[in-house]
Amino acid sequence: MIKIKVALVSILAGLWLISTTAQAEIKIPGRTNSLINDYAGILSPETKTYLEKLLRDTRGNDFTGTEIEVSTFKTLDGMPFEQFMHEYAGKWRRPALLENDNRIHIVLITGEGKLRMGIGRYVQHIVTMTAARNIIDNVISPELRNGDYNNALKKGVEAIIGLLKEGGLPKSYAFVYAKCLSVLLILVISALAILLISRQKL
Repeated sequence: MIKIKVALVSILAGLWLISTTAQAEIKIPGRTNSLINDYAGILSPETKTYLEKLLRDTRGNDFTGTEIEVSTFKTLDGMPFEQFMHEYAGKWRRPALLENDNRIHIVLITGEGKLRMGIGRYVQHIVTMTAARNIIDNVISPELRNGDYNNALKKGVEAIIGLLKEGGLPKSYAFVYAKCLSVLLILVISALAILLISRQKL
């Protein structure tokens, strides 16, 4: 049975701008190819497979779709939770032009009984702080108190996806803009090169 000591909601907007100097023993992982990162080893293979497919189907396109990422850790080794969330979310970010900012992080620290949900700025109008706290308090936490990690995260994720679908899954076109900017840059460089060659011939 797990006792929930913290059930707060974080806002991810601007987290990449925040730097921290505290020394911590925990090694904060970066972005992976999976949306379910069970570092604590608490989820069954069936749960991980189910959630991975569910989250990938929800996200759809890798760069424009809404991305939900679930992570579990045993302990933060004394690192403040807020600092950990800042650094972990920052390491999950893509390069600025490719980042969509419609991400949601669900982070559970099993050994410390801590749970937090980080919400990207493009989904805050759908998954509000009140709605997120309601999911944490009334959907996820009861299952955690019974020691059922699998159902806790399944029901929590399903509740979040339900909200997103009701509000219309938001999309970000940062990737599209990045491609357009790249093409424009190539055209400008090509035009300058042609102009330079033409002048040299004259």
